[in-house]
Amino acid sequence: MPNNENLVSKFYNAKKFMWPLGLGYEKYNVCPNYCMLYYGADAMKTNCDFYGSSRYKPRNAISKGSNKAEQQLRYYPLTPRLYRLFMSPHHTKDMT
Repeated sequence: MPNNENLVSKFYNAKKFMWPLGLGYEKYNVCPNYCMLYYGADAMKTNCDFYGSSRYKPRNAISKGSNKAEQQLRYYPLTPRLYRLFMSPHHTKDMT
């Protein structure tokens, strides 16, 4: 890395910087075998339609709080990224 880098020192600060730009992501629960996405009509299901595997991690009797998903998918929407790309001053120059 160059000596005069302008990188953030913590992951939290990087997320805090990126969120106002509209470059966040959405989390969706998926089957542990990645064969089913729990979204839309399937959002309330707790077991996979294909293999019958559980959507959530097993909990012990003393744990409190909500169920934790076995696997999650992070979806990065394309539209906000394209919007930010074409708003960039670097792309407004005449390319002749």
